[in-house]
Amino acid sequence: MKHLKSVMLILFYCHTLNAQWYDDFTSRSLQNWSGDTSQFIINYERKLQLVATGAGVSTIYRRIELDTVASWRCTVDLQFSPSSSNKLRLYLMQDTMLAAASSGYFVEIGENGNMDRWRLFSFGPGQLILLGQGEAGRMAIEPILFRFKCTRKNEQWFIEVNYGKDFNDTETVTLPDSSFLKTSTGWFGIQCIYTATRADKFLFDDIQAGKIPVDTTPPEISNINVVEEKEIALEFNEDCDPESIKDKKNYYVDSIGEPDSIIVISQRIIHLQFAKVLEQEKAYQMNYSGIKDTKGNLLTVRKTQIFINDLIPFPGVGDLVINEIMPDPEPAVGLPAKEYIEILNRSKRAINIAGISIGDASSVSGSSPGCKIEAGQIVIICRSEDTSAFKSFGRTIGLIPMPSLNNEGDEIYLYDRNDEILDKVIYSVNWHTDDSKKQGGYSLELNKPNQSCKGNLVWSSTLNPAGGTPGRQNSLIDTTEDRQGPELVSITPISEWEVRLIFDEPIDKNSCKSKDIYIFEPMLSIAHISIENPEEKSVVILLNGPLEHHLKYHIRLSSLKDCSGNTTDEIDADFGINEQPKAGDIGFNEILFNPYSGSADYLELFNKTNNDLTTGHLYLKNSLKEDHWTPIACGKNIEARSYLVLTADVNNIRQEYPIHDDSKIVYGNMVPLDDDEGFIHLGQLDHDTIIDIDSVHYFNSWHNSLINNVEGVALEKIIESGPSNDNRNWTSAAKSKFYGSPGLRNSQNIDINANNDVTPYTITNKVISPNNDGFRDILLIEFHQAKDSKSNIRIYDPTGNLVSIVYQDRISPNESVTWTGLDSEGKIVRSGNYILDIVLVYADGTTDHYKTSITVDSGK
Repeated sequence: MKHLKSVMLILFYCHTLNAQWYDDFTSRSLQNWSGDTSQFIINYERKLQLVATGAGVSTIYRRIELDTVASWRCTVDLQFSPSSSNKLRLYLMQDTMLAAASSGYFVEIGENGNMDRWRLFSFGPGQLILLGQGEAGRMAIEPILFRFKCTRKNEQWFIEVNYGKDFNDTETVTLPDSSFLKTSTGWFGIQCIYTATRADKFLFDDIQAGKIPVDTTPPEISNINVVEEKEIALEFNEDCDPESIKDKKNYYVDSIGEPDSIIVISQRIIHLQFAKVLEQEKAYQMNYSGIKDTKGNLLTVRKTQIFINDLIPFPGVGDLVINEIMPDPEPAVGLPAKEYIEILNRSKRAINIAGISIGDASSVSGSSPGCKIEAGQIVIICRSEDTSAFKSFGRTIGLIPMPSLNNEGDEIYLYDRNDEILDKVIYSVNWHTDDSKKQGGYSLELNKPNQSCKGNLVWSSTLNPAGGTPGRQNSLIDTTEDRQGPELVSITPISEWEVRLIFDEPIDKNSCKSKDIYIFEPMLSIAHISIENPEEKSVVILLNGPLEHHLKYHIRLSSLKDCSGNTTDEIDADFGINEQPKAGDIGFNEILFNPYSGSADYLELFNKTNNDLTTGHLYLKNSLKEDHWTPIACGKNIEARSYLVLTADVNNIRQEYPIHDDSKIVYGNMVPLDDDEGFIHLGQLDHDTIIDIDSVHYFNSWHNSLINNVEGVALEKIIESGPSNDNRNWTSAAKSKFYGSPGLRNSQNIDINANNDVTPYTITNKVISPNNDGFRDILLIEFHQAKDSKSNIRIYDPTGNLVSIVYQDRISPNESVTWTGLDSEGKIVRSGNYILDIVLVYADGTTDHYKTSITVDSGK
């Protein structure tokens, strides 16, 4: 069949009632139509098609019944780009077929330029009023798919437009209008205005129009499910009156009787609870009457419905898993712009999900009605009002209420009917394996359903171009079972009485609390063992006696299980109590406070001492944001003359900054770091008091002014043992290091102890302002080396670019060199930090190399 590039317009209302007529042209007859019917045919596709022989205007009409509530539907296929010469008018209603003397409404498509859209007009003798219109340009270029709902009630027009190939790009418009025609009948019309080349390019189908009559039908039961051995769920085909739906006298089950109690789930769903047990696989007859709908229609006759007790088992832990999450559905790619969660029955049997609910960190949804899920079946869970958007994708359950999913991350819990946790996912936007998908419109999918407890290790971005796979198998699937036991990541005393063990995956709650699996040398007596939430990857062991300082301990660990039930190999590790840091021992060394969009902050600490230091009592706060201290709780000590990087997302930092030390980057509690300014403090708990041991009041302006966009650029200390709260000791990380070097020596670091403790020169005015005002205009270098040398003196910017060659010649003792702040082109350099690089080569071939930081305040 010939493919038609088309524009489709559908004016749709979901009810088809007797007061409305409907024509899908399957009868191949136009006997109910008037006007230019000779210029139209019903083609082989059962569509109404214009077949004029030249340019002109062709119109056909059909009578409709009208009321204060009416609706229209039509499908239009335009095989051209609309214009002022080739356009369509759909007369929703008019009081006469004589256009010059009539009044009514029409929708028009076609205008000059490339701004074509649908436009709704009211008209009458001598007047034409634009009531509203769609988005400009959406119907300018073929082919266009266009679906349109139009309903007139309560002196308003309700219009819903669906664009795109699958009609999933939705536009809604509500238009006030109090001038609706006071008539019970009128005419619906189709008018085609065309040139000769477009005389057969108009096609129509599925036309429906007219008033919407009042509902006069009482409610009926549409579904019955046995949810417990003494409880059944009833679902009605429409919303019911709240009082009549909960009256026990309205229901009777043969051989069981009236219900003892009724639980109202919604205006359509109730649960009946009985005193007697329903027998397995037995058929029962439900008798009911006396139910009213919300329109007042009363069921006066007794209705009956047969149901069978096919009760199936309820899920246990491991049967149901959270399989897909759509926390940020906008901008929509190819799915409804609605949040959803998908659950999978990974067991080998059918199960009943009656009473399951979804929770997050702060709220819990309503309970699911009785529902059987076959082995391997997938169910979509969403808000009740969104069920119609997902039903075409697969089995869908709407819950009232339904927790809102946070875009950046949240805790999701799947509860059984007894509020026990069946599964949980603590997700983060950084679980996306494609950074572009962090911005919304794409789901997170579980790619290893048989290892669902492994967190971010088994979740990834959907690969489906529509943005997700609700109701279908995930785009990346690996059914391999987890057979590897947990591994120990770190063991750290967090006090004299407590030891924390951190593992690489969630561990089994029961096996980790067995004291027999932990063997200490020298022997230690265990008082209590607890697992830390929410990720359940760490264990804290409380001892009966204190650890001794400066004594090395050894732990041997066996028979520990992970969340999948795999047992670890034997683990051996050493640990001990390290020294507590004092003021000045640990300092901030690198700060990422303005990360790339969707990425994490980090803080790098530097241990300035020659001793390993414990971090068990270190705290952070940003005094511009909060007054309270936050324990870093990283579970790792900081080695002598080494670094420790704290972040909320270790994997993200490792991905964003490829030049790093994996072993130094750890998860820790972070404080909020604003992009423009922050005042962060590092504190050490000393008895009941937290002592401030380092702080830095950073500003965005501390970045190198040569960098136009500082997003994702870390601030680094120039002299790592120098003061933290001194802007002259900070600069931007080098581009060559991808603007950050977490866990490694800073890219802009200057070692003030390099080569010689005492330099053979002195510098006057390390901070210069070359504005010729007589104050600190020049940098002066006075040499006092013991012998002559050949010198090479240069200025570099913090990213390593050569700025100026200051001096290249023989230099004698007591000779001086100056720099006036000019670059190699004779222009004053920008304000900022620079590196003075001095190389002295002596006659015997020996060389001394010195670097020092200088600052220019040029007003630029």
